[in-house]
Amino acid sequence: MDKRIKKLVLTALFSAMSVLLYLFPKFSLPFFPSFLEMNFSMLPLMILGFACGAMYGGVGVLLRFASNLIIEGSITAGVGENNANIRHDVLNKLKVLGIKVDEELNQNAKGESLITTSDSKIKAYVIPTDEEVMIARDTYSFAK
Repeated sequence: MDKRIKKLVLTALFSAMSVLLYLFPKFSLPFFPSFLEMNFSMLPLMILGFACGAMYGGVGVLLRFASNLIIEGSITAGVGENNANIRHDVLNKLKVLGIKVDEELNQNAKGESLITTSDSKIKAYVIPTDEEVMIARDTYSFAK
C-alpha cells in the first residue's frame, strides 16, 4: 500500500478517536472550579502529528473541529451571535471546507440570518440564543 494512503487512513482513524474522546470521558479537575474540564481529545492528534508529520496532524485537527461543529451545531454561542468580527475570523479558518462568508450579510446580521454566499458549500447562520430561558425551563422540569 502507498505511504500516502496509509497516512490518510491513520489521519481518519486518529481524528475519529479524537472526536470520541472529546464527546465522552470528561472530568473535573480536583481543587479547581467545576467549569474546568479535562479531556484527552487532542492526544491522538498529537500522536498523529509526530508519527505522520505536521500536515497530517493539522488535517486531523480540522477534521475533529468540523466533526464537533456538525455534532454540537455551534462554534461560538452568544459570542458569535453578537460579534461579526469573531464570526468572520472563525469562518475564514474553515474556508477549506468551502465556507464563503458574505461580508455584508455578516456585518448586518440581525436575529436568525444567513451569513454565507449563495455559492458557499456549507451554509452558516447566526442563530440567537437565550440561555436564561433554557436554564429556567430545565430548572422547572427538574423541580416537577
